[in-house]
This record gives sequence, structure tokens and C-alpha cells, in this order.
Amino acid sequence: MDVGLQSHMERLFTILAKRRGLQLDRDRLKEVLFDVPRHLFIEQYYDHKAPDGIVQVASPKPTEKQLETIYSDRGLMIREEPHSAASQPGLIFEMLADLELARGLKVLEVGTGSGWNAGLIASSVGDDRLVYSIDLQTDLVEKARNHLCSAGFNRVNLRAGDGGFGWHGETFDRIIVTVGAPDIPPTWGQSLTESGVLVMPLKTGGVGDPILRLQKHGNRLTGRFTRWAGFMNLQGNFRSPSEDMLEPPWEPVVEALLQAEPTPVPFPTSFGTDCAFWLRLNGLPNDRGIQRATRYAHCPAG
Repeated sequence: MDVGLQSHMERLFTILAKRRGLQLDRDRLKEVLFDVPRHLFIEQYYDHKAPDGIVQVASPKPTEKQLETIYSDRGLMIREEPHSAASQPGLIFEMLADLELARGLKVLEVGTGSGWNAGLIASSVGDDRLVYSIDLQTDLVEKARNHLCSAGFNRVNLRAGDGGFGWHGETFDRIIVTVGAPDIPPTWGQSLTESGVLVMPLKTGGVGDPILRLQKHGNRLTGRFTRWAGFMNLQGNFRSPSEDMLEPPWEPVVEALLQAEPTPVPFPTSFGTDCAFWLRLNGLPNDRGIQRATRYAHCPAG
């Protein structure tokens, strides 16, 4: 490996290894990171400092400046209209840690993007034939196929289609979603094996995208939120019908309260994201909801 490239990869490894939220064995983290070189998956990225805003990555050998950007712990916009991004490495590895990947597990990824995440998964499960990845954008899938082949993962199962419907006829031990969804399409739960794990960002509208880690037990999915993030919206049949993704629960008492003239009760200048998220879950959007919420709700502590 080129000494300059190795130094950039070592630097990113050091940054990731220090992340408190990343529960991965250091040796395994380094093995996977070096097994799937990120620069092989980035053909271009957007940088407002560039003359036209777009940086074309030199192939086959990026410049030192480009390597410094690619191997930083930051997300990169790789295409506009329709948008596509290479997610922040630290966040991706944290989500992979939430998945608890192991050798021999069969994994579905919804949202192929550059293909880098599919490569990381393939390295983690030890067999690229066990990795399935689907994206609505056909040209992105073909680019990802080329990227994966260049990194030695030429047997990953790739498909252009609506990820909300899963992968027809297949079941999986793990499902990871790399776009924010306003709800959980039924097929995702149905496609999981017993004790299988689903990791996904939940779109809540205005307060970030908390990451859900859910495990299947019988016909139920149960779990918890593990961290906060920000993702592009899921497209296709299961996209949000509006920007306001959580509508108020139209129970009689709530409806009456929302129709009444609100009594403003000021919140502190700054209040926690968990409080804002709680308001959203109770159907109270932003400014209007913050005033009206005080009539019948108290934010939980912590």
C-alpha cells in the first residue's frame, strides 16, 4: 500500500477508535477499514471552496488533499438532483456496531449510495454473497457495482428498486437502512429472521433522525434509540407524504385542546433535543406545538 494512503487511513482509524459511541473491537475496526478503502468509492464530492463546487477525484490515485478529505470523519455529498451522500464514517461504523455483525450473517442494506457501506458489511460477515443492497437510483447502483468490484467485492447482490418492499423472497439476519424513514414498512419486519436486527433512522421532522435498533421476537419488533443523526429522506412508495411527518393524534380531547386558544407558557431559551423529540412523538410540530403542548403535556426528565 502507498505510504501516503496508509497514513490517511491510519489517521481515520485513530479518529474512529476514539469515538465513545463506537463499540467495536479496535483490531476488527482496523481490519474492516483497511479492507475497504474509501477512496475507491468516491468519484466526486461537493466542496463550496472548489471553483465550481465539485471536486473530481483523480483516478486511480487521488491527490493528497483529496485523500485528506475522503479519509476525514465527515459525510460527503457525492451527487445533487437527486441527492446522494457518502455518510460520515464514524456514524456508519456506529450503526454497524448496532447491527452486531458476525461471520455468516445475511444482511440487507436499503440505500446503496456509493457502495462503501455494502463493502464494510461484506468484510464484516466474511462473504460478499451474503450482502444484498437496494437503491431506487439505477445509475447509483451501477456505480456502486463498479466501486465494489474495484475493492474485490464482486459478488454483492445489487438491485435497483424500492427498498421499502425489501428483497422479494429473501429473509435476512440483519437489515440496515441508510435513509430516514417516517415509519417502518411491514416488509422489513417480515423479512427478518427470528431474533434478527433492524437498524434504521426514523424521520421525526425538525429534530433530527434518531437511530432505532429493533430486534424481532415472534411478530413483534422491540428495541431502543441508540443515537442521533441526520439522513436524507426515504424515497419511493414509503416516503413521507409531507414535510410534517408526524401528524397530531386526533383523539377528541387532543382535538379540543388544539382548537382552543392556547395559553403561552414559555420554555427555557434552550431545551433538550429529547424534549423536542417527545413533543414530536405526541404530534406537536415546532412553534405551534411548543405553545399548545403545555396545556396537556410535560416533557419527561432526562
